[in-house]
Amino acid sequence: MNNDLCILPEPKTPRYGSFMKLARKLAFAMIVGIALALSLHAVLGVMREIDLFETDSRNDELVLGRALGPAFARIWQLDGKRQALDLLQRVNAHEGTLRARWLPAEKIPKLDDAHADTTDDGLIVVERSQDRDDTLFTYVPVAGSHGDRSVIELAESTHPRREYVRASLIRAGITAVGIASWCSLIAALLGVAMVGRPVRALVEQARRIGTGDLEGRAPVMRRDEIGELAVEMNAMADRLGAARDKLAMETNARLGALNQLRHADRLATVGKLASGVAHELGTPLNVVAGRAKMIRTSAEASEPVRRNARIVEEQADRMVRIIRQLLDFARAGQSSNERFDPKQLAEKTLTLVQPDADKHSVRLELRAPDGLPEIEGDPGQIQQVLTNLLVNAIHAMHDAGGGAVTVSLETCTESRGAEGAARRYVVLHVADEGVGMTPEVAGRVFEPFFTTKDVGEGTGLGLSVAFGIVEEHGGFLEVETALGRGSRFSVHLPA
Repeated sequence: MNNDLCILPEPKTPRYGSFMKLARKLAFAMIVGIALALSLHAVLGVMREIDLFETDSRNDELVLGRALGPAFARIWQLDGKRQALDLLQRVNAHEGTLRARWLPAEKIPKLDDAHADTTDDGLIVVERSQDRDDTLFTYVPVAGSHGDRSVIELAESTHPRREYVRASLIRAGITAVGIASWCSLIAALLGVAMVGRPVRALVEQARRIGTGDLEGRAPVMRRDEIGELAVEMNAMADRLGAARDKLAMETNARLGALNQLRHADRLATVGKLASGVAHELGTPLNVVAGRAKMIRTSAEASEPVRRNARIVEEQADRMVRIIRQLLDFARAGQSSNERFDPKQLAEKTLTLVQPDADKHSVRLELRAPDGLPEIEGDPGQIQQVLTNLLVNAIHAMHDAGGGAVTVSLETCTESRGAEGAARRYVVLHVADEGVGMTPEVAGRVFEPFFTTKDVGEGTGLGLSVAFGIVEEHGGFLEVETALGRGSRFSVHLPA
């Protein structure tokens, strides 16, 4: 079972320009908006200037007409027609583009078909095309000396106005292009800095998450929507990482449970085999041990024969002990239930293992106060637990070059589990001064068939059997160890 998340194939990396699409769109939208605003402003400005130009032109002609009409009529009456016409010539010489002429009644053009504006004092203003040119005409009525009807025609070409409009449009266009170019540059730079690069960082973060890399984080340097999106993407990466770790833990737990089930099935098979082996091999091994003892104690046997018989007897006893451990591990026998004194049990057990301790130059010490409460259970099984712990401690001391193994007894009150009630225990400590164990070894010492001894020197069942016996008595077994500082096993049994 794979405990990793499903990883999709890594997508193709887009070019850098693809990250700038949004920035370009925003910049283009800003440029279009600015261009439209500038164009509207330019059009409105030109129209306003055209209106002002036309108004000024008409006002100039009206002012000139109101002054020229009475003066022309006055000179005509006093000095005659020629002097009045000379006045018009002088006006034409000084006004530049403005032309003034006198029209008698028969030469006055018909103005019915033209759009003409008449002022309150009788001046007529009209704009019409003449000789491929638009001209503004102003007609000033003049009363002759005999009541003749005539007018003074003031004509001014609108060509300067068109030139002014064209120059204004060119000037507005150049200004609009310049402002639009400058705004385009600013919009592009701001688009890249404020949109393009942050979005690129978010895309790279999303790509990392898609490939299973949940360690990287998107930079959060802003407090706008993009910054909020970066915060949420980082939080999503944290949640995905937590979910992946949880999934891995659950997967490992399932695998561990499956291995434990398989191991339990194997142990059940071993238990059945142990029962059969104990019954099938017990009698032959006893016969072998008995015959070897007879040979060893025979007066006629030579020393080499006795030595070989002693080896056969020892190995037969060892095989019996191994079979008994398998049988105890499988719990094929029945246990008793009685009250006993833990101090007396410890003294008796030390006496049993004293020869083994002397053989390995190990000193045994007992520290037990008087008045300890009794323990209810199977004294034989508890003695087996203490014996296994003492034998292991003696062998550890032998590897360290000798020393002392201390057995101490005390009482304590502890609560087991999250909701367990406080309970009084009698604690049997077995401490050695050996080489100690690594944390990895200490975490597996109670597993069946786990041993650090060489092949043929141990089955790895002693501590596992002891652990099971203590649990069946309602207690628990703990170990404290460190490399170079020895080990201490603590057996907690309900008082």
